[in-house]
Amino acid sequence: MANWNTLFGRASGFSLASSIAALCVAAAAGAAPVSQDAAATVVAPVRIQHTADWYKQQHAAVPLARTQTSQGSGNLTYHNGPVMLSNNTYAIYWAPSGHAISSSYQTLINRYFTDVGGTSFFNIATQYYQNPGPAYPANASIFVGSYVDTTAYPHAGTAASPLTDADIQNAVRRAIAARGWPVGQNNLYFVFTAQGVESCADANNCTPGTAHPAFCAYHGNETVNSGTVAYANMPYGETWATSCRSFTKSPNGNIAADNEISTVSHEHFEAVTDVLATTGPNAWYDAAGFEIGDKCGYQYGTISSTGSNVTLHGDPYIVQQEYSNAARNCVLSR
Repeated sequence: MANWNTLFGRASGFSLASSIAALCVAAAAGAAPVSQDAAATVVAPVRIQHTADWYKQQHAAVPLARTQTSQGSGNLTYHNGPVMLSNNTYAIYWAPSGHAISSSYQTLINRYFTDVGGTSFFNIATQYYQNPGPAYPANASIFVGSYVDTTAYPHAGTAASPLTDADIQNAVRRAIAARGWPVGQNNLYFVFTAQGVESCADANNCTPGTAHPAFCAYHGNETVNSGTVAYANMPYGETWATSCRSFTKSPNGNIAADNEISTVSHEHFEAVTDVLATTGPNAWYDAAGFEIGDKCGYQYGTISSTGSNVTLHGDPYIVQQEYSNAARNCVLSR
């Protein structure tokens, strides 16, 4: 999440009824940063992970106090919402006829979900507690499984007829029904769509190939079977490589999957530290509204000669750094 006045353009017709976290393209020029109190009470319909250029511009130009490499304003602060004390992840590959998602792409993403828990990388999230307690997330993330959904897209997925947020939420519901997967706010469902498929969070905030470019991915929460689940809309980021990727070498020989994993890492950490992104109450973000991933968007630290910046359970990945209050900076381990 980030500065609501600039990121979500409330004057452009956003409802104030909900808020999802995500990756966004551009902000309203000249908007003044909101105070921490204002950021805690203003709610927007989507929280979006911005494009690489947006984060670079913010880091260079926004007149907010920051540490050497992090963006936004100061450390993350707690706003009384829940975190995921444990988290189960699920991958939904929405691939109807004519919209294949390769098995190698799926395999690498699934491997990341299997590898990330119990690592010094995921340990960054464990410092962000919830009350009453304080209670802290465990350094564990369980990959429950994946599901290939061959249901036809209800919209064409083109710039003129993109998928909607309701479509993404319905994909989560179908997977839960088909697989008998559980609800509850420790369950995080990632919906991956095929290459070239455009989607919109609302009429004004869409993937980069549309008339309203705004995000590369986002996360939120919805109600399914009377329970809350977290979810993330994960478009095929390599479709818009100049907007949604800022590294050049693939550690796993599959640049599309490596790009998506980098984006997954951002959304995963943000969901763990701010579960109720859509409805609130929200948990952790800074005085400018930046969440744990936003503060380090598209920052990678030291990249090895093979293109990786972390090794998780023996496997190489390139992931975005995450913000550590303890280090007061963007880091890859704790």
